[in-house]
Amino acid sequence: ERSLLLSGAVVIPRYENFLTPDLMITALLVPDPYVEMATRMYWLRARADDAVDPARSWRLGALAEAAAFAKNYDFTETKSLKRFFNMLPEPAYRLLYNPLTRQLGTRMPEDRLHPGNSIAAIEVLSRVGIVGHKTRFNAFAQTLFHQVYLDVPPPELPKPSAAVQTLAELLRSIKPVEEMLVFDVAISDAVKDIVDKHWNT
Repeated sequence: ERSLLLSGAVVIPRYENFLTPDLMITALLVPDPYVEMATRMYWLRARADDAVDPARSWRLGALAEAAAFAKNYDFTETKSLKRFFNMLPEPAYRLLYNPLTRQLGTRMPEDRLHPGNSIAAIEVLSRVGIVGHKTRFNAFAQTLFHQVYLDVPPPELPKPSAAVQTLAELLRSIKPVEEMLVFDVAISDAVKDIVDKHWNT
């Protein structure tokens, strides 16, 4: 027998024909949308120096502009964050705008997101074998381990850094962010509700 692990932000509709449920287990761990956005923002910030270096900026492709842009803002201050979202260049906007809905509801990374994509995302999600939420990780891990016949305790899920957690809390109070994550928040809340109904947390 052979096994194959596909992991990461795979644009699922593009590859769903290869995810045959009788031959493989599919699983998706849904993040908190605000924590995911904060993580992506710090990811951009960490690559700001690469973005302005001609010898390294090619590695970032279209995100070079976004990474260079992120360096100019204070992620610990609300006014600076509001300016950040008011001035977002297109590549940064695409990276931060409903990334889970993009992963589930589009076929290509450059596709534009519309309300219909959120409906498609829910339909795709319903066909994933195991769906969990990072804030309910124990339930997800135990279900997955049961499916692959692992009789071991679930691992501890690493926590986001303190900086990411602080930024995520600030983002919850910023109106443009709420509008940018409306589809992902709806999916996240729905998954949490379902887990809570079917799993004793």
